[in-house]
Amino acid sequence: MTLNVTSQYALKVVGFMSIKPNDLYSVKYLSETLDIPYKYLSKIMTQLSKKGVINSLQGRFGGFNLSKSADKLKIKDVLDALDDDSYKLCVLGTGLCNQNKKCQLHDTWKHPKDAIKTDFLEKTFFEINR
Repeated sequence: MTLNVTSQYALKVVGFMSIKPNDLYSVKYLSETLDIPYKYLSKIMTQLSKKGVINSLQGRFGGFNLSKSADKLKIKDVLDALDDDSYKLCVLGTGLCNQNKKCQLHDTWKHPKDAIKTDFLEKTFFEINR
């Protein structure tokens, strides 16, 4: 499974924010601290905010913080907010495969794919930061 750059940046940002989830973070601060291009990060933050992963507080003393506690926010929540379904794709790169339309490795890949779902996607940011 390979995550696209947008998802990589989003997970990096949310992971960083989850260490101190009640703090407010500016895009400028996050961009400089995490070495993510400012304009790119601005778009990511807008998308995460629209999907309810983070809160956006406007004004001079505004910024962003997590909308949920770190023990409730999962990696899957971030990927779903960005419409990144790469974890659902066929290991052979043939798109989506399922029980009705199987690739040659579908049955072999089922166990590792299930492990990715439970061991990676279902992890909360609290678990990651422990």
